[in-house]
Amino acid sequence: MSNSDETFAACARLTAAFAVLVDHHRYEELGELFTEDCRFERPGATLSSRAELVAFMSQRDRAQLTRHLCQPPLIVETGPDEAIGVTYLAFLQGEAQEGGVGKLTGVTAMAEYHDLFRKTPQGWRIAERRVVPMMMAG
Repeated sequence: MSNSDETFAACARLTAAFAVLVDHHRYEELGELFTEDCRFERPGATLSSRAELVAFMSQRDRAQLTRHLCQPPLIVETGPDEAIGVTYLAFLQGEAQEGGVGKLTGVTAMAEYHDLFRKTPQGWRIAERRVVPMMMAG
């Protein structure tokens, strides 16, 4: 199928927003990036709704600093209301320090997001996200 600039921009925005919102512990807003019946898979967890995703993310340690560094995604439209995407990412962790700048403890993983995007009445949303580890520290 063809790729429209509008679809690419909307889906790429979702991927970028996910990284920022998860790293800043803004989980209710993060949930809005997904369809109500979304599926989210990562090592150790499979979640089957937006509510489950928000509850799961809300358990993350707020003292831990993280950054999800994402490459621009590859987005391919598979129909008028669906697209798939792959995004490479590096996951960095750190420790909070007095003075505001954290101490980087390392790049702990390289992974890929394998996404299914769906156009809804509210706009494009992530319907499925599978986090696929490629390399792990240690």
